Amino acid sequence: MALKVPRNPQSGSPPGQFRSVTPSDGSDLPERECGALTCLVAGSASVIGAHDTDAVTVALVPGGWLPGRFRRVRATGTTATGIVAAY
Repeated sequence: MALKVPRNPQSGSPPGQFRSVTPSDGSDLPERECGALTCLVAGSASVIGAHDTDAVTVALVPGGWLPGRFRRVRATGTTATGIVAAY
């Protein structure tokens, strides 16, 4: 099975940057909104979308990318570890 690479929401091209994410209830991602999330250890992630104010809980699995425009990964409600954001 081929790994599906997420696309950068700003350019439509594959991401060129990957950053480790430290979940935070009070701070947005430092590199602006990301285009996809993955993790090393499966679990849930409480995320806030680029234009949202409320968090939703999503499932993250290792090797799978969750596409979307996320501005924050909250600590409260997040059980996945080793979260990585693609830009």
